[in-house]
Amino acid sequence: MEHKHILNVNQFSREDLDEIFVLTTEIQDFFEGDGHQLDPRINLVGNWDEPLEVPYDYLLASLFHEASTRTRFSFEAAHQKLGGTMLSVADMAGTSSQAKGETLADTVKTVSQFADIICLRHPEKNAAEKAAEVSNVPIINCGDGSNEHPTQAILDLYTIWREKETIDGQNILFFGDIRFARTIRSLKTLLNLYDVQVEHELCFYSQADPGDRGWNDKLKDCDVLYITRAQKERWPSPDAYRLKNIVVSFAELSKMKEDAIVLHPGPRTGEMNPQIDVDNRVAMWRQVKNGMYVRMALMKMLLRHSR
Repeated sequence: MEHKHILNVNQFSREDLDEIFVLTTEIQDFFEGDGHQLDPRINLVGNWDEPLEVPYDYLLASLFHEASTRTRFSFEAAHQKLGGTMLSVADMAGTSSQAKGETLADTVKTVSQFADIICLRHPEKNAAEKAAEVSNVPIINCGDGSNEHPTQAILDLYTIWREKETIDGQNILFFGDIRFARTIRSLKTLLNLYDVQVEHELCFYSQADPGDRGWNDKLKDCDVLYITRAQKERWPSPDAYRLKNIVVSFAELSKMKEDAIVLHPGPRTGEMNPQIDVDNRVAMWRQVKNGMYVRMALMKMLLRHSR
């Protein structure tokens, strides 16, 4: 994989994803296999004894204009575990010069003079593409409005691959805010590269599809249940939709296959009963941890082409 930036999922081929998954597996197995911190001099390309020409001394700038827990912290944890340091701003809109009227382009131009890589979350669609046009360092899109969340889609796909040992042949059921969830949009695009069956169940009422099989039948047949919250902050108005009274709980799990898995990109806000975490089919927290390893791999792959 030799991309300069990570801006959208359409830039990735199936071969790119295979390479990402292999490197992520090597990193994850190394960390979870013996519990040691990774020496920043170690080369993560399958040869653990070959030192890099220089230590991993990169600087990550974490520029988040929207709230985040999993994405921001997993990127920062990943970078630090690799041996890097960072500039981190959780509230760019309120604490950077953008509060004084500075444009995103000028902010990115400024930060790219200091950092080796920039993680950007922004409420505007295509903000990452605009940032990449003016940045002389790699830009990673950490979510641009309701548009894209490419690294989340890659880690979701990696989780399916790691849990199910294959992606081809899986029946994927999306339950949640199909219209406004950028995680679903990005993951569905990547799934087009594989031989899968995709079904949906909206979290809010809409005109019935005459071909809809029904919630219970969908649950019975799915291999992967992917849940999202209602993206109310992106709705045209607060009362634009009426939510269904569906909470994924033990009753739903009882209808599912014994080897099915349940994923959720977080945060969960009532659409999933936290008590079902005791069921091993709920892979949400393994999914969260996978995110750190996937992002370690992605940053290694980007940065090895940047100097």
